[in-house]
Amino acid sequence: MRCYGTVEEYLANSTESYFIDREFCAFHAGPLFGIVAWGRPANTAAQRLVHARGAELVDPGPHFVVIDYRLVEVVDVEAFKCLAEWVSTHRETLTRNTAKVALIQPNEPFAAATVAGFYNVVKSPYPSQLCTTIDEAEAWLGVPTI
Repeated sequence: MRCYGTVEEYLANSTESYFIDREFCAFHAGPLFGIVAWGRPANTAAQRLVHARGAELVDPGPHFVVIDYRLVEVVDVEAFKCLAEWVSTHRETLTRNTAKVALIQPNEPFAAATVAGFYNVVKSPYPSQLCTTIDEAEAWLGVPTI
């Protein structure tokens, strides 16, 4: 896989590549897109994260998505809103392009509760499942998670 230094390079050709930001990594391998987030990402990090997820919008799919939140310590309210607005704004494209999404819950219990409730607040445009491990996410998606 190629590592790009900027999100713009990643978005120009995300296939078989990844991009590392301060609070997350975005990658695209075969039919799988992924995000691995960590720390205490605030609204500005969420804005950068959804910008990187733009690669999913141009891929005609169907593709799979794994979002690994295991290392997230706190889910910021404004970051939550940013992610919710992005899903709502791109609902039609996400419904058409995305086969399944696996959310891997944070290890921190309160952050895990927030992630678990995301699709109770935002209607999921695709089949999704909350998972506790990478193995569980891989089994749900039916594709290797790398």
